[in-house]
Amino acid sequence: MKRRGFLVKSLGGMMGTGAVLSQGREAAPPAAGPLIRTPLNLMAPREDGVFGIWAVSGLCRGWLEWREAGGGGGRAAMTPAGFVPQSPEIFRINLTGLKPGREY
Repeated sequence: MKRRGFLVKSLGGMMGTGAVLSQGREAAPPAAGPLIRTPLNLMAPREDGVFGIWAVSGLCRGWLEWREAGGGGGRAAMTPAGFVPQSPEIFRINLTGLKPGREY
């Protein structure tokens, strides 16, 4: 898998959205500056997937979206709601199900 080509072609988008409410607590005030603090880093590429890691300014939801060169695509998240960060400021998502030999 060619990493640079994969970076350019694979991701249709990366989403991060607002602060998450805790059980019965009020929402935390928005963090100063942009929500996404670092570019996406793709790590540990393998035939069927890759890990996507990026930093955010605070607790939020996030997921990875990708598209195949010929159409189709998908979304990867730790949960269907796009939650369960690595830490309050780091997201790590295991993107699986890619098919060898295809361009994304």
